[in-house]
Amino acid sequence: MASLENSILAALQGILQELTWQKSVEYEKIKLLSTDFREHELPGIQFYDSGRSIAHVQGRIEVDWNITIEILMKRTSTDVVDQGILLDRTEEAYG
Repeated sequence: MASLENSILAALQGILQELTWQKSVEYEKIKLLSTDFREHELPGIQFYDSGRSIAHVQGRIEVDWNITIEILMKRTSTDVVDQGILLDRTEEAYG
């Protein structure tokens, strides 16, 4: 049985795959360098668990979970890197 966190990440992947401009969405195999991405994967989105904080509040535990979402763009033969396009894509991904 998958953990709650893994189920949430899988559901987020499904939502982000519905965007019209991305060519790849990944949360399991995170790439660290821009050179790790091939042209057919861009523009793309990757996201990952970036930590959590736990607080004890009135006899219960409150957890804040942070997920980092990265939009990856690189000039390719079919896509132009433009600050305006990045801002629009960010709004669409987070909206």
